[in-house]
Amino acid sequence: FYNGAFSAEYNNAMSGVFDTYMRNGNNQNHEHTFQIGLLGFDLASEGPISKKSGSSYIFNYRFSTTSLATGNDINMKYQDLSFKLNFPTKKLGTFSIWGLGLFDRNKAKEEDRDKWETQADRQSGENNFEKVAGGLTHKYMFNPSTYLRSSLAATYSHDRTYANQLTLDETSVIPVGDIQNSKWDIVFNTYLNKKFSSRHVNRTGISVTGLRYDLDYKVSPDFGLDKPMQRISKGDGNSSVLSAFSTSVIDFAPNLTASVGLTTQYFALNENWIIEPRAALKWKFKTQQSLAIAYGLHSRRERLDYYFVEQTINGNTESNRYLDYSKAHHFGLSYDWNVTPIHHLKIEPYYQYLFNIPVENGTSFSVINQQEFYLDRILENKGAGKNYGIDITFEQYMNKGFYYMLTGSLFKSKYRGGDDIWRNTRYDRGFTFNFVAGKEWMVGSQKQSMLGVNARLFFQGGDRYTPLDEQKTNQSHGIEFDETKAFSKKFRPALNGDISINYKINKKKISHEFSIKLLNVGFYTGTHFYRYYENTNTIKKENGSGMIPNISYKIYF
Repeated sequence: FYNGAFSAEYNNAMSGVFDTYMRNGNNQNHEHTFQIGLLGFDLASEGPISKKSGSSYIFNYRFSTTSLATGNDINMKYQDLSFKLNFPTKKLGTFSIWGLGLFDRNKAKEEDRDKWETQADRQSGENNFEKVAGGLTHKYMFNPSTYLRSSLAATYSHDRTYANQLTLDETSVIPVGDIQNSKWDIVFNTYLNKKFSSRHVNRTGISVTGLRYDLDYKVSPDFGLDKPMQRISKGDGNSSVLSAFSTSVIDFAPNLTASVGLTTQYFALNENWIIEPRAALKWKFKTQQSLAIAYGLHSRRERLDYYFVEQTINGNTESNRYLDYSKAHHFGLSYDWNVTPIHHLKIEPYYQYLFNIPVENGTSFSVINQQEFYLDRILENKGAGKNYGIDITFEQYMNKGFYYMLTGSLFKSKYRGGDDIWRNTRYDRGFTFNFVAGKEWMVGSQKQSMLGVNARLFFQGGDRYTPLDEQKTNQSHGIEFDETKAFSKKFRPALNGDISINYKINKKKISHEFSIKLLNVGFYTGTHFYRYYENTNTIKKENGSGMIPNISYKIYF
């Protein structure tokens, strides 16, 4: 995980990136695990395909449902599968075939007539989400200082969400939402990693992405008034994204290292192009201490459906087709100190200035705060934002079975919407603190079993929220906010935690593990939402809360 002014190898992100690699399976011995619990079951296996060549496989399958753990308050069912086959060769390099798949289902029925309180109670719907990715990766070593890594991958995703609603007089059923989004991405990327000397390593690469999309978003403008759906976004076609980067790590001296690079990307849908410089300098001024400074220009495309929103305004058809990239200048400092062999301190102040942010002209809206699963506004790249603060981490690595980590952040987050007024963003909580700790004991007559306890405690500032417009809410029978006072209010801070207890029995060829995990033991997550009750014409604030338990058994063999 990288945040801040990350290197030129990564683009299309302004705050952070996850760079995930699937590890190779054990190429000498077969290993298997099976787990069953309140949230479902999990099966994994890995081992050699050929011990002689060093080839291996690894896969994991999981089926999960939340209904057993939450008493049907949340009833989501999903399953996923991942695998990787690794084939080293003597002369042609290493080939890997990998795949990921996810299927998610969520279905809801309308309540009985005598239980109707809110508009959602007379609504039925279903959400089906599928995502599949797979590809071939190849790594070839030209010599000990140079290698080429290439990948050809395909990703398919399909999302279908619809909702039907009974009218209050129960005379008809009205479709109020129908969202369909299918997309294929065909991605080829390759980079050359070259060590020119002991003081200079360079990585240069390109990426070509072919996009095939078919999306159609239809949503009712007023659910509470049973108004029929309107189309807000529709697109069907092909496009592409081209990107390239080059980044070098250079040791100017034994204690002074620089990272410099450029990245660029071109979006064919609207012919937008950008080039972004990145630079960082690290000074190791003492054996166990270092200082670093970094700068990066970062950009991000918007979600594909945003570009196909169209509306008729003053007799003219307007759309978001030619929205430019959102952009940000990011500056970061870092102080790193290995206090002892097992204690580590890191202090990171930062400043980020965002510009070219899509906003709605004349209103407080900005995509910075967007949380809805669809967009129905015409936007312009006239907004801005700024985030600044300091992150502090102090940790003890595992020592005599005990570890802990304390992290704290103090920060400010502001934005400027389409009305040219600076406000707090949705995410301006002000502070967040986390404490994670765990202890392991070796138990049993031969000390071959292990008892572990792990806990997490977090304390963070309250959610920012926009005050309700009660008059509009009563008129529309749905929650309406006073956007002229966007995110001017704040809920109380949240204090919560998680805890897990594990007991593992180790035998020569088999192990058994019993676990109890409790999430949200404080019952208060700090999240909130409002509901309009049609039967009483009242508005109530609801807390996003509830403990989620999981009891599981896992066997290793």
